[in-house]
Amino acid sequence: MQPFASQRAQIGELLDAFIVDQQCVPLGAARLECAQRLPESLQRLATRATESEDWRAWTGRDGGVAFLRGKLSSTFSRQLSRPAIHIFLHSSDGEIADSGTWARDEAGRWAPCKLPGARPGRRSRVASNEARC
Repeated sequence: MQPFASQRAQIGELLDAFIVDQQCVPLGAARLECAQRLPESLQRLATRATESEDWRAWTGRDGGVAFLRGKLSSTFSRQLSRPAIHIFLHSSDGEIADSGTWARDEAGRWAPCKLPGARPGRRSRVASNEARC
């Protein structure tokens, strides 16, 4: 098992790469790196992050806070033989607004993970343009 800081750093790097690839952060947004600057409901999520989780947050021009939490998916990582991360999009009150598991494809782009034989479902808002993550 990786040491706590090492595993958290890996998840943070994956989360950052996902955010850049999926263009989650709108122009003019400011990143929030300190949990104390988050609304109380999101502070609880940020401070309770385990060794297998990390989070990213930013404010938009409208003053709202976008909050993404990422957790390493050991199941999909084993199946794909590469890191997969479960992404949670939280509303400003801390509720999960959407989630999905993502991994880089052979071309290096992030794509949603699917279980073999799974039926197509609804499109996740996690990386859709209308949700802006």
